[in-house]
Amino acid sequence: MDEESFAFGSFRLIPAQRMLLEDGKPLRLGSRALELLIALVEHSGETIQKDQLIARVWPDTVVDEGALRVHVAALRKALGDGRAGNRYIVNDPGRGYSFVAPVAREQRQPATAPPDGATVGGNLPMPLTRIVGRDGIIAALTTQLAQRRFLTVVGPGGIGKTTVAIAVAETLRASYGDGVWFVALASLADPDLVPSSLGAVLGISLPRVNPVFGLTAWLRDKHALIVLDSTLEIAFKEYLVNDSGTYYSDAQLLTLFSKRHLVQQEIQKYVTIDAAIWKKIGHFNGLRNKLVHERSTVGLDDAQIKDYRSVVETVLKKLFKLKLARG
Repeated sequence: MDEESFAFGSFRLIPAQRMLLEDGKPLRLGSRALELLIALVEHSGETIQKDQLIARVWPDTVVDEGALRVHVAALRKALGDGRAGNRYIVNDPGRGYSFVAPVAREQRQPATAPPDGATVGGNLPMPLTRIVGRDGIIAALTTQLAQRRFLTVVGPGGIGKTTVAIAVAETLRASYGDGVWFVALASLADPDLVPSSLGAVLGISLPRVNPVFGLTAWLRDKHALIVLDSTLEIAFKEYLVNDSGTYYSDAQLLTLFSKRHLVQQEIQKYVTIDAAIWKKIGHFNGLRNKLVHERSTVGLDDAQIKDYRSVVETVLKKLFKLKLARG
C-alpha cells in the first residue's frame, strides 16, 4: 500500500510514521500536538470543530478547550506560524480551527526488500575534504568490522570520528547487499525520534505503536551497514525520557533539552556521577569548540582520547549498565 505524506512550506508530514520533517530533518512535536497537526492537515482548508479535535486528540480523556488552545499555540510556535509571513493555523471564532497553508498530498511506495541481484546503494555523505593522516585507523577499523557486527568509535567532538566512520563504510560498501546508510542523531532533541529518523533514512514505513519492532522486523533478513552518528548528550536524554521513572511534559522536555547544562543538572537528580567525571565532560565539551573553531592551534594526543573513552564508558555504565564495543 502506498504511504501518504503532506508537504507544506519547508515541512513534510508523514502520518504513518508519526513524523514531521523540516527541511528533511525530524522536528520534535509532542504526541498530542502531532495528532492535532495530522487532523488539521488531512482536512486542510476546512474548519474542524473544537469538539471534533478534542475527541480525536484526547479520545479517552475529558479535557476543556483550554487544553486545545495550549496545544494549538505550541503547534503554531513549532511551525513558525506568523513569522516571515507564514500562516498555517487559523482560528474560526466560536467554531474551531483550519489549516490554511497550501498542502501537496503525495503518495509514495514504502521501501520493501529489493529483488535478488538488485543494486542497492545508500546515503553516505561525500567527504568535504581530503582525509589526511587517518589511513592506519581506517584500515584497522575496516578489518575489525569484517569480523564484528558492532563497533564504537569514540573521541571528543571535532577530531574526525564521523569522517573516519564514513571512510570505513565507503571502503566496505560493496560487501553489503542491502546498502550502507548514514543516520545523523546528534541534532535530535528527543531520543524517541531515533527510530523514526532511522526509518526515514531507510525508507521504511513504521507502525505508530512499537516502531522498534518494525525496524527489527525489516532488518532481520538484511545485510546492511548502518552508521549511527551520535553524541554523549543523546545518552543523557534517553535516560531522562525512558529510564528515570519521571514523566516529563512536552513543554518541560523542550525547555530541558534546549541547554546542555540543564540536561546535566537533571541527570544528577537520578544518577551519581563523580565530580571528576563531570569536570572532564566539561573539559571535552570546551575542547570540541576549540577543535571546531581553532583546529590548527589545538593538539589532541592518544592519552586524551583514551581518557575520553573512559569517561564515556563510565557514563554509559552508570546510566544503562552498558559497555562499549571494543576492537
